Order: sequence, then C-alpha cells, then structure tokens
Amino acid sequence: MVNSEKFWHDFGSQFWEKDHVIVKNISSLSIPQFHEDQIFNLSVRFLDGLWTQKFKTNNVIRIYVNGLREQLNAESNSLLPCAGDGSFSQYHKRCKLNKSVKEYGLVIDGIFRFEPDIWENFCMKLGPFFNHVDISKEKLEVALFIGNYKRSPFGVHVDRSGVFTFPLVGTKKVRTWHPSYVNQNPDLIGSFDYKRHIGESVLLKAKPGEMLYWPSNRWHIGESEEGEFSVTMAVGSWSQVG
Repeated sequence: MVNSEKFWHDFGSQFWEKDHVIVKNISSLSIPQFHEDQIFNLSVRFLDGLWTQKFKTNNVIRIYVNGLREQLNAESNSLLPCAGDGSFSQYHKRCKLNKSVKEYGLVIDGIFRFEPDIWENFCMKLGPFFNHVDISKEKLEVALFIGNYKRSPFGVHVDRSGVFTFPLVGTKKVRTWHPSYVNQNPDLIGSFDYKRHIGESVLLKAKPGEMLYWPSNRWHIGESEEGEFSVTMAVGSWSQVG
C-alpha cells in the first residue's frame, strides 16, 4: 500500500508544475475514484440543470462533429447524453446511428456545479494533495471529454492549467511537447499534422483506474489512431494566472 502523504509530498516537490507523471493504481492513494455510471448520471443531471435554470451553454458545452464545432440547437442537442441512454456506451451507440457523424467530441465543463456535496467530498479526499501543493480547491475545475475523435478537435494547444486526467471508458492518449520546443516551432500551435515533431514529444497513456498529470505549460493534443470511444474526467488546476 502506497503512503498517500508521501506520494503527494513527492509529487509536490518533483512533478507539480515541473513534469508529467503517470499513476498506475490510484486505488492505493487518497484519490477520489468515479465509475462510468456515476459520472454518466451526474452528466445527465448537470445537462438537465443547465436547461432548467437557463444557463448560457456556449462556454459550458462544446460539441465537435467531424472536426467542426457545432452550434447548440435542436439537432445538435440530440448528440448530448440523456437519461434514456442509460450509460455512456449506449449514448455512443446512439450517436453512431447518425450516419453523418463519423467522429465527434463533447466537452462538458463544471459538471459538479449542481452537486456541492459530491464536490466537497471530492475535495476532502484530496486533503493530502492540498497539504503539499500551493493551491486551493477554488482553483480546480472539472470537465468531461467524451467521444471517438482521432485528434483533439482544436489541435495542439495549451490550457494554462495543470491537468489531472482520469479515464473512465477506454484508453486516454495525450501527446505533449515542452514549451521551449513549441517556441522554436510555432507551426505546431493549433496543428493536426505534426508528424515531423513527434520525435520531440512524449506520449502519455492511461486507462480506467489510472491517472495522468501534466503541467500547465505543456502543449498537447489528445490522440486515438482507431477512433476509439473514450470518456475522461479532467481536473484542471489553475495555479498560474495569464
């Protein structure tokens, strides 16, 4: 059994805002774990809450179909998870029934907005993490990435937040570059065609039960050579400003 305090102490000194890390067994640490069915139900409640309370959804929900961002309307709303799907896997099957959809990517930001108790419990279990890094829970944001896209539909990008990634369905693959390399090769920014830059990248992989972390200055892009369906929960840590 891994000592959780020691892990987060070492993480804070060796990796936090410095380098990536892959944790193969998060069940051995004080890291909250969610299962596919829990997050699916949470997502449905969140989407229902958005419509009920008439939130502006443009920056909360983003859906990309065949590489292009879709405006939310009656047709694109049919590509969102609903209670009738029952699971992410069934949701994916329904999306694939639409012959015009070859690949899609759905991003849902702030999924704990209507679930303060779940959010507080999540943060409480991360107590050892907060003990060893200079950040508060108010600086954390949670998003879901769902779909079968072969590349992140916004190309190579940087989030300006450190990212903890928890795969729920499928294998998550993220290719990263150090900022010094991107500064010297600005053609990488927003790119989907980066074959000549692969030698200077690091490919991170994780599956359910594992965790990825990369610092806020890493340029990156999600990958799936075969268009594999995946669902990933990402926790952004906004330790930097600007």
